[in-house]
This record gives sequence, structure tokens and C-alpha cells, in this order.
Amino acid sequence: EGYENFDAKSSYCQMAPAAAGSSMIFEPGTGGEYDLESTLLLNEPPGATQGKDVGFQVSARLRLESVWENPENHKEKLLRLELRSPQLHIKSRKAPAPEGFVVHTSKLDNMKNSPFLLHWLDGEIKNIYLDNAEEVSLSNLKRGISSLFQFSLIDKAHQSELDASGLCSVSYKHFGANKIMKIKHECKQDTDLPHKFHYDKIWGANILSNRVSEIILSEDSSTIKSISSKETHELHLEVREEAGGCVKGHQKINLAEKLNNSPIIKENHLNKVIDQLEKSMNQKFEKQSLITHKETTTCQDGSCPKLYNLVKENRENLQNENVGSIRSASSFIKLLPSVRTATKEEITKILKQKKNKDILPQIYDLLGAAQTIHTHQAATNHLKLDYDDFLDLNERYFWSLSFGSHPRPEIIADIIKIITKQPRNEKLFETLLLTMAAMTNKLTKFEKYSDHKVIQEAQNILDEGIKECSENDDDCKLMYFRAYKNLGMENTIPQLLTYSLRGTRKVNVAAIKTIRSFPKAFWKEPVLKAAEKIYYQIGKRYDSSARTLAVDILLESNPSYEVIRNLLMSLKTPDPSFEVKQYLLQRLYQVKEK
Repeated sequence: EGYENFDAKSSYCQMAPAAAGSSMIFEPGTGGEYDLESTLLLNEPPGATQGKDVGFQVSARLRLESVWENPENHKEKLLRLELRSPQLHIKSRKAPAPEGFVVHTSKLDNMKNSPFLLHWLDGEIKNIYLDNAEEVSLSNLKRGISSLFQFSLIDKAHQSELDASGLCSVSYKHFGANKIMKIKHECKQDTDLPHKFHYDKIWGANILSNRVSEIILSEDSSTIKSISSKETHELHLEVREEAGGCVKGHQKINLAEKLNNSPIIKENHLNKVIDQLEKSMNQKFEKQSLITHKETTTCQDGSCPKLYNLVKENRENLQNENVGSIRSASSFIKLLPSVRTATKEEITKILKQKKNKDILPQIYDLLGAAQTIHTHQAATNHLKLDYDDFLDLNERYFWSLSFGSHPRPEIIADIIKIITKQPRNEKLFETLLLTMAAMTNKLTKFEKYSDHKVIQEAQNILDEGIKECSENDDDCKLMYFRAYKNLGMENTIPQLLTYSLRGTRKVNVAAIKTIRSFPKAFWKEPVLKAAEKIYYQIGKRYDSSARTLAVDILLESNPSYEVIRNLLMSLKTPDPSFEVKQYLLQRLYQVKEK
């Protein structure tokens, strides 16, 4: 009804025509009983071939009473709320249309459910007072319900508010005498929820959120007739837009009965009011914020399956002959969450079990993917790094570890310790170097670890290690170049430039190839000068592969007119490496087309 034309940016603070002020609402001794519905639905994102919604609904009777008003500030109130007869409904095909919900028995029927209090100050919920003995899920429901009663009686734009959604930018607009629209956006929560950040954008997701509430007041603005709060969150994967999900939430209350002559407490201070209520209700209240709390993980049957039992159930799917199949991948996904929460002792038990001998490679894949301190300790304690017979298992674990997206600095530090002890097997030593470098590269993408000391320690391992390679041992140097490539750090370029200009042709090519693999932002003036020396063969002759790599760097660094002119002029000069000229000509045509 005209909401789509509401622009919060154009809104300014003004008194609502019929809203005489927050002192009129929640008059002491008044209240109401409301029919409450809280609904949550899940589906595929819009635009995809959507199936039917799945979800649940909680219905209840909500009793609200205003029990206190500050005698010195009539905008400050204490509200007593009680959630009566809460009942769970689930979405079902057997249910009548259009709602499609049927009653379902649940723990909600027997949960401890105490009254709760709201400290309301001029439209803002300062605190909620809850029974600490209640289940977290029920307390969170009450926080969500309480957030409905946080609203402004005057127009406002982009006001910061804290409620069950987190810290949000909120705008209010009045329509007519008694209708208020509330829009929340840019909500942020500082919680211990397991938010995951992936350094590679292609594996990320786009989330579109919309939160709108409508508050209807009585004609004299003294009573809430109804509140409807709707929010929608659409998630689309970057790599595939049609993949994702959609979450819809809808909370609403409707006045069923107006209450008058409710008990009133006459005290000057809020703390004394709380004390008096605790005595009269024989209940202990704990002051909390509206921010929802994280629930502990529970399983459908009440007892989470142990890792030991999960491995037993999926052992057949993890056999070597099933690797790469849907069965194997499905089992991997089932096991990974349990591996991440398992203790070191539980994992060690799995590794030592004789029946798991044939699936140890897949177990080590899981341990590497989990990337926890417990999995790493159990894996390294069981692996025999100095035995060639264990090489395949050793490599299996460390390769899996290197592919993970959330490296731990403690694990990188432990790998550095292993490297400094110089494992006897050269192949394992290189695997350790490459794993350390790859994990460190990913660690630098996380802001909280960007200056961690382990990053410099990893670079020092490479810088000092390559210096120990004998002058004629090109294979040793090439091994370190591969590690430098995995590390991908700009401050390694001076070291690489030294090798790109000196040493054997094999070393020159490998060094410039490593620089070529780095982001273009790293190709500053020293790199461009080195590329010119290599291409024009200033000081010595270079391998044609090194020269073509130098051409790539020069042409992909936003070259100036002079750089292009010099490259074109070089086509006229005699050059025994005909393939380099051909490559340059081809690349120049590509630049022209762009």
C-alpha cells in the first residue's frame, strides 16, 4: 500500500500526525492478549525451479502487561510478557491449503517456559529479562518476539538499532494516523556463529536480504493492534547463480483482547521493580540483550553418532575401488563434520583400528580436509615420516592439508618444525615445502592473520633453503621455485629476480615463470626492467622460453607507447630464435584486438 515508493533517504524526523508521543503507549495497568504466529520457510532461490516450501510455525497466545512507568520519565516502561501454550506446526502436504501446516508434537510442549520482562525506553528495548534455566531455542524465540516491540513513533532515517537481527540501520515512516513501516538493512552480528570466509571469490556467495515490519496502532495510539514482520534472505552461489537457497521468516501478532486494570508496581527505580517481581513471581531474572544466542549442536535422535560408528557405517564406500564415485563423495561429506569435532583420542582410535587399514588413504584425506589441531596431532603422531613405506600415506595427508581453505597458523608452524628436521625422503621434503607455502598463501588472505609471525617464518624457510642449494644443483633450486609459486608473496620477488637474471637457462626460466604466476599488481618497475633485460638479452643470452615469459609480463603490464614501439622495432632486428619473434607478433595482435 504505497510502501514500494518509500525512500528512507528522503525521510526526516517529524512527529507522526496522530502519535502524541511514546508516553501514551503502554500506559501502566494496560495491556493485551495477542495471537502470535512465527513462521520459517526454506526453498530454492527465486528464478530456479522452485519446489514446495519446507519449514515450521510456532503459534501461541502472547499476554502483555505494562507493570511500571518511571515517575520521572513517562517514556520509560517495564513490560511483562508471557508466552502461553506455544505449539509447533510443520509444513505438510496433508495440511489444508493455503497455509499447509499441521500440529506436531515436539520438545516445545514440555520446555520450561517462564514469563519475561522488557525494559522499554521511548521505543527502544534496552534489555530483556529472561529465566536463565530456559532452553536457548525458546529464549531466542522470545528475543525475536521482543524485537517486534522496538519501534519509533516519529519518522527516522538510518538509525542504528540493536535487536535479534543484530546491529542494523533502521528507518521509520508513518502512513496515515496509526500505521508505521519499519525497514532494517545492513544488519551485522558479532557472535560465535561459524561464519566462513573463502579467499577465492568464485567459491563465495551473494546474499540479498529484505526486512520490513508494519505496526498498526489504535486510533488514539495507546494500543498495538497488530505487528507484522517479514524478512527474506536469498543466497546465490558465485560459481552457479541458480544454486543456493531462500529463507523466509514471518512473525505477526494480532490483538485478541484488550486488558485493563493489570497490576501496577509503584517504585522510583527499575532495579527495585525487578526485585519485587522476582519475589512475587518466585522467579529469578537475568538481564540480557536482544542478540540471539548460539544453540549447541543436537542430533535428530538426541544423540549424535560417534566418529567410530560413522566410519564403520561408511567403510565400504571409502574403499579404494569406490574413490571418485558418488558413494565415496557422499560418505566424505557425512564424515567431515564429525571429524572436525572429534577429539584427538577418537581420531587415533580410528587410525589404529585394523579394519580401517585398507581405507587409511581416504581417512588421511578427511583429516587433511578437516584442518583442526586435533586432526593434525592425531595424523602426525600416527604417520611415520622417516619411513619410505609410509610415503604414500604421508603425502596423502599433506596434499589434502594443502588444498584446505581455512589453514591454521599452529599447523603451519608445526610443518615448519618438521621441515627444519630435514626428513630423509626428498619427495616428502618437497611435499612439506609446497604444503607449507600453499597454506601460508591462504593464511595471508585472512585479515586477522595477515601479520602473523608464521608467514615470515615460512618465507625464511624458502629464502634460507634455496641458498643452501649447491651452485650446480638446478633441481634443488627448481623445487624452491615451485614452493615460491605456492607462497605467492610480493616480497619474494627480489630473490626471484636474482635467479631470473643469473644462473643456468633452466634456472632463469623457472624463476621468471614463478614471477609470471604472481598477480600483475606485483610487477613493479624492477620486474619490468628485468623482463626487458631478458627479452632483449642484455648482458647474456636467455632461453627462448624465458624471453616469451618476459614478453607476457611486458604486454600485460599496461605497456606505454615506448614499450610497444621498442617491441615492434625488435621485430626488424636479426634474431636466431625465430619462434620468439613469432610469439611476440601473435601477442601484439592480441593486444591490438583488446
